[in-house]
Amino acid sequence: MLRLILVRHGETERNSVMRLQGGKSDVPLNEKGGKQAARLGYALKDEMLTAIYSSPLQRALYTAGAIAGYHSLKVQTVDDLVEINMGAIDGLNMVEIMASHGQFWQRWHQGDCSLELPGGGESLRRVQQRAWAAVQRIIRSHDETSVAIVSHSIVTQTVVLAALDSPLVAFPRFTPGVASINILHIQNNFTTLKVLNDTCHLEGV
Repeated sequence: MLRLILVRHGETERNSVMRLQGGKSDVPLNEKGGKQAARLGYALKDEMLTAIYSSPLQRALYTAGAIAGYHSLKVQTVDDLVEINMGAIDGLNMVEIMASHGQFWQRWHQGDCSLELPGGGESLRRVQQRAWAAVQRIIRSHDETSVAIVSHSIVTQTVVLAALDSPLVAFPRFTPGVASINILHIQNNFTTLKVLNDTCHLEGV
């Protein structure tokens, strides 16, 4: 059985003020996010990890490094785990999005998986295709082990849905919290969701 641990990075300044950050914004963790990453690392210290993979963006890499420190493992970056390209709405808050792209946002957040984000952004389907393909390559490289993958909100959402053979239109129904842990067990091509959006390790941060 493969134990696949999907982790979302810790908090950034944009997260704290509810501004979007996509794959084109390499935003670092803020002070709180650094503490969350440390808590994550400690929470996963007893996992028998054989590999740690990460999005190349620094918010994910720092978080992955906090986990790797307990396992003497080198973090392996995977470009296809980068967050969705948000195009013209990257960096905006909800008030600004509704003022400039309100109709689009309503359609997209209802799960229109083929709709590309304005200004050269990606569609949910495209993100799922590249991220799930990357995860499948990781799955094929490991057997009977535990592997951690550190990435982003929408990447984690689309990967979990793909792993469970759930429709992509369901993506708005759950949002992984910052520094959350999500665990899948994969055996004989059958996937079981064991943990969803666990943030208990963040209490008091």
